[in-house]
Amino acid sequence: MVNHGKEGRMDTGTYANTIDVKGRFLVPIQKRGELKNHQFVLTLGIDKCLWLMEKDKFEKLHARILGGEEKRMSKENTMLLRRLIAPAQEVTLDKSGRIAIPSTLRKFAGIEVKEEALLIKFKPWFEIWSSKEYENWMLGVQDELEGAATDLDIYSELV
Repeated sequence: MVNHGKEGRMDTGTYANTIDVKGRFLVPIQKRGELKNHQFVLTLGIDKCLWLMEKDKFEKLHARILGGEEKRMSKENTMLLRRLIAPAQEVTLDKSGRIAIPSTLRKFAGIEVKEEALLIKFKPWFEIWSSKEYENWMLGVQDELEGAATDLDIYSELV
C-alpha cells in the first residue's frame, strides 16, 4: 500500500535545488508545509547522504539504537551511535524556506556550495544528497537493483 501524506498525496518525491554560498538548501514549496513548524534533526545517513527527520522520530531512533543494557556497548551499537547519533544537529526551516546544512555534514555527503543537491522523500524522513553522489550511487547499485526487483517480484504487481 502506498503511504499517503496528510492531504492524500503520495508521500514521496525527489526535488533538486542549488546549495547557496552559505550552505543552505531551499526546500521546494511542495514540501515546505510538511516541514513548517516542526523541529528537525539532520544527521549522516547510512549511504553517502544526510537524513532529515522530525526530532521525535530521531529520538525514537536514538532510543532504539541504545536498546537494552546488553546492547548498549556492542560493536554494532557503537558504530550506529557514532554514525547516526553523534553528528546529529537540530535544524529549522527559515522564513525563506531554507535549511542550513552544517559544513561537517555537507563534507561527509559531498555537498558543495553552488552545486545541485537533491531532497528525496520516500521514508518517514528525507534524504539530502549531492546530485553527483546520488548519480554515482544509482549507477553503482544498478545490478543489485535489477536483482532486488526480480526477487521481490514487483513486476507482477503492475500487470
